[in-house]
Amino acid sequence: MYIRSPLSALFPLSRQPVTRAPQAILLLLWCTLLGACVHAPADPVTDALQGPRLNTPVGPRWFALRFRHAWPAGTAPRWAQDLLLAESVVRPSLEAHEARLFRWRFHRRAARTPSGHQFSFIFLTDAATALRIHEEIRAHPVLMELLDAGRVDRVRFDDTGDSSLDATSDPNWPAHLQKHWPLFIMGASAVWLELVGACGQDVEARGLADRLLHYETCHEKITADWRAWGQHAYLHHLSGIFGYSRMLIRKEIRF
Repeated sequence: MYIRSPLSALFPLSRQPVTRAPQAILLLLWCTLLGACVHAPADPVTDALQGPRLNTPVGPRWFALRFRHAWPAGTAPRWAQDLLLAESVVRPSLEAHEARLFRWRFHRRAARTPSGHQFSFIFLTDAATALRIHEEIRAHPVLMELLDAGRVDRVRFDDTGDSSLDATSDPNWPAHLQKHWPLFIMGASAVWLELVGACGQDVEARGLADRLLHYETCHEKITADWRAWGQHAYLHHLSGIFGYSRMLIRKEIRF
C-alpha cells in the first residue's frame, strides 16, 4: 500500500528524473518543518490543561472535568475555589447544554493523595457535547486566572467510555441503588449550586482576589446553614421520603 508523503501535495510525483539539487531543497524544507515543532517552547498553563482523550464508544457516556487545586503542605484546603469554579466557570456551560446532560453532579474532595484537593464536574452526555463543554471551560478567563496565579495546577478531561447509569456510583452498593443514585446526587448538586448563586451577583467584574473573598464568605454562609439547618431541611425530610425508617450508621460520621 502506498502512503502519500505530506510533501507530495506541494511537490507532485513526476516521471522526470530527480536531480540532487531538488532533493537537497526538499530535505532542507522537511528539516525546517520538523524543527519548528521540536523546538516550540513549553507553556505551563497549556501543560496543566490535560485532554481530551476520547474512547471509542458512541452514544451518551460519562465524562468528567477535574480541577486540582494547589494545596501547599501545612495549609487548609481552599474550599472557596470550588464555589468559584462551579458558579463562574462550570455553570455557563451547564446551563447552555442542560438539554443534552442526562445526568450530572459535582464531587469535592481534599486528601493528601495524588488527587489532592480536587473539584470535579461529572456528566453523562454525547461526545460532541462533552467536547464543546471541555473547550468552553478550558478557555474560560476565570480558569486562566486561577492557572496563571498558581491556585489551580491541573485540569483533566476524562472520558470513561461507560454509558451505564451506575458507572460512577459506589460498586459496593446494591445494583438497584447504584442505578438510581445519580438522580439523587444531581438534585443535591443543583441545590448546592443555587445556594452558591444566591450569595450575590455581579462578582464577575471584580478582580480574582475580590472574587475569592466573596466565595470565602459564601462558603462560610453555606457551611453555617448546613450546620444549623441541615439536619431538618435535608436529613429529616430525606428520612420522611423513606418512611422515617431507622438507618444503620456503621461508623462515626460528621453531619
